[in-house]
Amino acid sequence: MWMQDKPILQQELAENIASLIDDFNTHEEGALFVKIFFQALSTQWHLVDRWRMDKFLMMARIMIRKTFSVMSKNQWSAEITNTYLSALKETMINSQSSIVQSLKTHFASVYLDELSKTGTVTKAVSQQFIEPYLEILQENRATDFFFKSICDEIFQTLIYTASEEIRKGDMEKEDDDDGENDEEDDADDIIRLLRIDNPIPCDFDKLGDRLFAIGSQPTVNSKRRQRLYALSKK
Repeated sequence: MWMQDKPILQQELAENIASLIDDFNTHEEGALFVKIFFQALSTQWHLVDRWRMDKFLMMARIMIRKTFSVMSKNQWSAEITNTYLSALKETMINSQSSIVQSLKTHFASVYLDELSKTGTVTKAVSQQFIEPYLEILQENRATDFFFKSICDEIFQTLIYTASEEIRKGDMEKEDDDDGENDEEDDADDIIRLLRIDNPIPCDFDKLGDRLFAIGSQPTVNSKRRQRLYALSKK
């Protein structure tokens, strides 16, 4: 991957590497491969120059996509999902892990998008994948940068995509007029900007209560409390 300069071949190589998950005898081995992949990428991250950054970010995204694909193909089996999710919680979804912070924030920025692309996510499944980020907020040990990334890339994105779907649904109920197509195009542009192909089902009442409860912890500073309360209200 380091020496490959052609974008099409870079993607093909990244997909071939990610597909090695399918060659292991057990899902425990597959999850270990995912864990070691991100650890190895993090270890060498400081060597990646600006000319190579995009292809390694793409490579990380494809590994995330493949990991979700394996879980989806197994109907989100609790045992299999927990196996892979544990590997992610030890590395990428962990405020205290040795993974470099910029890689963890990139992971958060594509996490919901790649989850949505499976097309098989239910409220129960989405809650299982949102919970680890709630746990990080609950622990209140993340850096300000990682805290902001989680709020923006996970929870704000959930809110934006859901609200845009509601707005688009309301527009469909209205009579056709000259400005309707422009409004729909604007909504579609926002969805594309947020990188979410399919809105993820979510129990927003439960999520809002949880964010409020986390924000009300006495150990949370006032700036973070305000942000969590604002998310809860939205």
